[in-house]
Amino acid sequence: MATSGSRPLRVMLCAVVLACASGCTPGRPAAPAASGRSDTPTAVGATDGDFCKVELPATWKQALTDGKVAHQKGEALQIVTAAEDGTLFVDAFAAGTRSVQRIRGGERTTVMRLADEDAQVFDATFDGRWLVFSVQDEPTLDSTFGYYAWDSSGATPAHRIGQSTTKGGPWPNPVLLDGRAFWTISISESASQLHMTDLASGADKVIREGIPNTPFRFGDLVAWNEMDPRYDAMTLVAATPATGAVVALPAELRTPVARPATFNGDQQTVVWAANQNRLRVWRKGAPEPVTVIAHPPAGTRVEWPSITGDHVGWDNGDAMLLGDLRTRSYTQVTPTAGSLVARNGVVIVGYAPTGKDRHPVREWTVVKTSALPQLPAC
Repeated sequence: MATSGSRPLRVMLCAVVLACASGCTPGRPAAPAASGRSDTPTAVGATDGDFCKVELPATWKQALTDGKVAHQKGEALQIVTAAEDGTLFVDAFAAGTRSVQRIRGGERTTVMRLADEDAQVFDATFDGRWLVFSVQDEPTLDSTFGYYAWDSSGATPAHRIGQSTTKGGPWPNPVLLDGRAFWTISISESASQLHMTDLASGADKVIREGIPNTPFRFGDLVAWNEMDPRYDAMTLVAATPATGAVVALPAELRTPVARPATFNGDQQTVVWAANQNRLRVWRKGAPEPVTVIAHPPAGTRVEWPSITGDHVGWDNGDAMLLGDLRTRSYTQVTPTAGSLVARNGVVIVGYAPTGKDRHPVREWTVVKTSALPQLPAC
């Protein structure tokens, strides 16, 4: 995810961090098209933009139930990323120990134990081989953080590829593309760097310095927005993952965007939320962007968009929503609050905890988008 504003600040609760994950993981196929079936619930709201709201279909409810992730007794679990083949990566806390784990085929592998039980994974991305994740050092919104990489194909332990020493700054959402990790880090209260790390060789270089924000993926490019030194203008920039060199922006990234804005993308689509009240998507090759939400219902907003294939997710301040680009409709997925991210052909949903424990136990579900019939048009 990439954000912009007068100065990027971490103003989001860590429990909702997953909903603002970075651009979709490279190396994964585009989300498969859902079946041609379409449920027929009643529309429950007038069109907010080009899309309209419908009731959560019974088949979607069942898919969410079927995708529920089991956790061990007394364990606080947070799913930080997932793959279409069912592989999950989680931040798990139990018996005073916190660790990053891979869950695959019912078996668990410890990727890394965290040094402090109050440290927590902020975001993660996986390309089928490499896992790159960020860890907040403290459970505070302006904590310092580190970036780590793990090669799932071997026995080498996870290792740190970057560490911030300045609090605040861009959100630590890494992007993986062609075996390279892209990540931002603050170097002072008014400056940041965008790094490119070749994960196989370990070679790292700064590809942008000034005020580059959190990167996101769009097609074969890595992109980000950045502020000028006076914080009064925002510019989108794109680079090739082969060298990190800046390239000309594709048409889909040239549209003027009001700030503050939040960006995300996958192989075919860029999505952004501007001023917390407008959600738009632009597919590769389409003549113009499509407006999903133009005027949020009273008391709600539009934040932290994510996208995979034909499904776009976002947070409206009250609950998590998921839209279908084919039918121009959307539905409410969580009863209240929670988190949602659409990436890698799956939708990861976290439900709001029922208590206020220091390490709350939350329910999670992961659903392949291929298991979701089209939403009805209305």
